[in-house]
Amino acid sequence: MRESAPNLLDSCEKIVAAVRHVRETVNESYDDIIASMEAIQGQHVLYEEIFKGSKDAILVLHADSGVVLRSNAAACELLGYERLDLPGRDVMELHPPKDHEAAAAALAATRRDGSVRNVASRIVRRDGTVVPVTITAHLANLDGEAHIVGFVRDESQRVMTEEELRRLNEKLGAEIAEKKSAEQELRELNENLERRVAQRTEQIRRTNEELEKTIDRANRLVLEARTATRAKSAFIAHITHELRTPLNAVIGMSELLLDMELGTEQRDTANIVAQSAKSLLGVINEVLDFSKIEAGKLDLESMPFDVRAVVQGVADTFGFQVKEKDLAWRVEVDEQVPAVLEGDAGRLRQILVNLVGNAIKFTARGEVAVRVRVTDAGPAETGLRFEVADTGVGIPADTQSRLFDAFTQADATTARNYGGTGLGLTISRQLAEAMGGGMGLESTEGLGSMFWFTARFGRASVERLQTWQATEGRAAAVSPRARPGGDLRILLVEDNKVNQKVALGMLRKLGYAAECADLGGEALRLLAEKDYDLVFMDVQMPGMGGLEVTQRLRAGDAGDRNRGVAIIAMTAHATRQDRQACLDAGMNDYVAKPISGQRIAEAMARVLMPKPAMKGGDGIDGFRMDKLVERMDGDVGLAADILDTFLSDTAQRLKSVKGAALNWDFEFVQQEARTIEGGALNVHAEIVANLSRELVQAAVAKQQEYAVSVIGEIQGELEQIRQAV
Repeated sequence: MRESAPNLLDSCEKIVAAVRHVRETVNESYDDIIASMEAIQGQHVLYEEIFKGSKDAILVLHADSGVVLRSNAAACELLGYERLDLPGRDVMELHPPKDHEAAAAALAATRRDGSVRNVASRIVRRDGTVVPVTITAHLANLDGEAHIVGFVRDESQRVMTEEELRRLNEKLGAEIAEKKSAEQELRELNENLERRVAQRTEQIRRTNEELEKTIDRANRLVLEARTATRAKSAFIAHITHELRTPLNAVIGMSELLLDMELGTEQRDTANIVAQSAKSLLGVINEVLDFSKIEAGKLDLESMPFDVRAVVQGVADTFGFQVKEKDLAWRVEVDEQVPAVLEGDAGRLRQILVNLVGNAIKFTARGEVAVRVRVTDAGPAETGLRFEVADTGVGIPADTQSRLFDAFTQADATTARNYGGTGLGLTISRQLAEAMGGGMGLESTEGLGSMFWFTARFGRASVERLQTWQATEGRAAAVSPRARPGGDLRILLVEDNKVNQKVALGMLRKLGYAAECADLGGEALRLLAEKDYDLVFMDVQMPGMGGLEVTQRLRAGDAGDRNRGVAIIAMTAHATRQDRQACLDAGMNDYVAKPISGQRIAEAMARVLMPKPAMKGGDGIDGFRMDKLVERMDGDVGLAADILDTFLSDTAQRLKSVKGAALNWDFEFVQQEARTIEGGALNVHAEIVANLSRELVQAAVAKQQEYAVSVIGEIQGELEQIRQAV
């Protein structure tokens, strides 16, 4: 947390600067933009609260004179001064005279290098007490002037703990030496054997008692360390929740803003705000993942998935970046890799995204390649090896051994030039190990790198994969055009006005309107008085939270009117345990903040989409299996094989098409849509053919949202055909 604080201050400066720039640009014409930027200004307040409430002492010094300008409450408590007593003092007054030379050297190094980290030092409290500390300082430009921001951590407890351990070790060594002496004496003294054996036995008993006490003390120390780790994890989980709440507003309002009619400069500015917020969310997610892994609370899911689809999905995600940097791109999946495996596809995708993202980031020319092959295969499990290779800058040999350590990057310039927390590789390696594998790298500076990892997955049946895909296909099939907004009565329960505006804007984009309730009690009253089809429920609210509202509604406290209404949770807490708590309370689904229109649509699909309707013995609306069989001269088996090939091939194509649409590559979308249309006509899937023609029209008009919506409808239609046959 010491190292994240200056990054938070830097982020605060950047966000405030962005807000000011946006205000100057669009002040006269766009009141909504001003409202969005005022939400971002709230970030400064958040960071100021973090400064004031930090448990670490923070001092802000004048860069040239070393005079204290600001201090937080923790600094005053550590040094024993009142709040107004520290400003104006020379920082040298806070160090013992013997430490002045070292303190001056640290200040000089900060001015010269921009920062110093974990410098061991001592400070003098107002009452004269000398306290051991570690100091981390950064040079920062605040309000146009150079300042030094110093983070001072009290190391008294650590020093005392180390001294206690040293004494314990000395005592243990002495006891062991005494025991050896006793054993030697037993061998040498043969006279009066029974008496001497009894004496030595008693002596050994006492020694063992002391050893047991020592072991008990050591166990207590271990328990205290684990308790501290749990406390740290709880703190990180809490602070990430607090950060996600305002980020929900920043990201949501930015998304709504980008859908408006903006000038080029205005759109660029709004894009910077949106990308910065998403980058901050990525940092928060990495810190939360690292905390879960460190505390041993990271759970892996076990669901059927298609390895090729996961790899291709990652490739589609980075397609635009690869094209923008003019890099060659290769994906090679060995034929021996099973079509269906069982494991945590999300965490596998997370590792691949991290490695591929790094490869593209550090490669200016040449190529990036992803390779997958089988390492071993058995009846129950399959081991896979994934390799991500690039022709980028490479990694120095003396850095490779520590590259997977937390908060470590190749060199001091990496974070400055490329960004990042230094946690991605650490988390990826630990995820690979959690999946029964490992991670390593081969790299030559200046020539490129090859990161590899292994993982083990269960073998899943094709039937299990199809069952899982059926659920996913129905979710993808929902679009605003599938259910007009007037058909749904929606209640939004959210105490935060900004988050209300974001959620209403997202729903409006999807073609829906909603009524709002600010608190849980008001929600129960409305649910007792009016009919609703769907409720979006914030989990964290003052007074009666979303979980309690749901439990009381399901118990009949609001009558039977909406007792079974579909409820979708919305919360900044993002763990599996949080999701399970929502489901246990009686909610139907879960959307993690920051929310997006796509997440809302997918959640609505899961709780509202009806099962595909069948039509007689000939198939479903828009598909005639009997016509296909007739075309194959009555060969049912051949017709089934052709249909299966069409369904599988089209499903794979649609994943690439969706990635292309999201990257505005509409030329590729047109080409693939026409191919899908031809295949659909061959198997008598008329609705798929019609939708493919709609997709071509959307691509020609470069209407991204419409194109993605049609792709979802095609996926849903394919799933209906698959289930029908």
